[in-house]
Amino acid sequence: MKLPPLNALRAFEAAARHESFAKAAAELHLTPSAISHQIRKLEDLLGAALFDRKARGLTLSDTGRRYYAVVRDAFLRLQEGTTAVFGAPARARLRVSAMPAFATYWLIPRLGRFQAAHPEIDVELDTTDRFAVIGPGGVDVGLRFGQGPQQGLQADLLFVDRMTPVCSPRLLTDAGPLAPADVVRFTLLQERRAESEWRTWLGAVGVPEDRIGQRLRFDTTAAAYHAAEAGLGFAMGWLGLLGESLAAGTLTAPFPEIAPPRAQGYYAVCAAEHEQDGPIAAFRSWLRREVERDRAPVPEVA
Repeated sequence: MKLPPLNALRAFEAAARHESFAKAAAELHLTPSAISHQIRKLEDLLGAALFDRKARGLTLSDTGRRYYAVVRDAFLRLQEGTTAVFGAPARARLRVSAMPAFATYWLIPRLGRFQAAHPEIDVELDTTDRFAVIGPGGVDVGLRFGQGPQQGLQADLLFVDRMTPVCSPRLLTDAGPLAPADVVRFTLLQERRAESEWRTWLGAVGVPEDRIGQRLRFDTTAAAYHAAEAGLGFAMGWLGLLGESLAAGTLTAPFPEIAPPRAQGYYAVCAAEHEQDGPIAAFRSWLRREVERDRAPVPEVA
């Protein structure tokens, strides 16, 4: 029998390993429909069904399981032989810039999943509030807060956030039940360049600014959140940014229903001419999956 096309075999190997067209598509930077098309073409050529397609998911057929063992072994031997003759490939490096708060509270808690999915890519993370240079001499991807792309840059909107006060759960235990207006009884924690955030939220609950008592100002938002975790008062939190901390219980948002949206959003920015480069494309695809993961409903416990 004629050897099947290599692209179809690569699609089959990835889909069989994950038992998922969607995961195979993410790994190979294709669409699920493209993976499905390659598998159908391979099945037509071989004259056998490689997968059992059921409502609850995808599983290998008996024939597919035997063929996967052959294909997997062939790819491993090809990889080993290539390394033996030409040496190990150079590791890819991905340079990423992110604001300190975004890096600390959103990106870093998730980076383990990117490393697990892409062990061949080394990430170099620069945390700064400045807009880093994108491209040669700068970074490959910038994670920025703003209103959209600049000329020559590709910008992927990650999410638009909503703001509401956050604090340590211990603070609420000690204070007892609170109304929204009661936050001014506590120290208000903030980045010194974000005076308007507390003004906006307190205005939404009918509290004039002159009722604010003590404030504690920091040079970064991340420092304000650390202070909130330490029980020093209330910080103005962003629900999307702090999702991991809120889920872990290191911070809590007592008034999540009072959360005005931000006019701007968080973007992943790269040079337009490099958006499909391997490490950059892999990172952009992973970011999109992480955002979708956050949006997925949490299953109820029976």
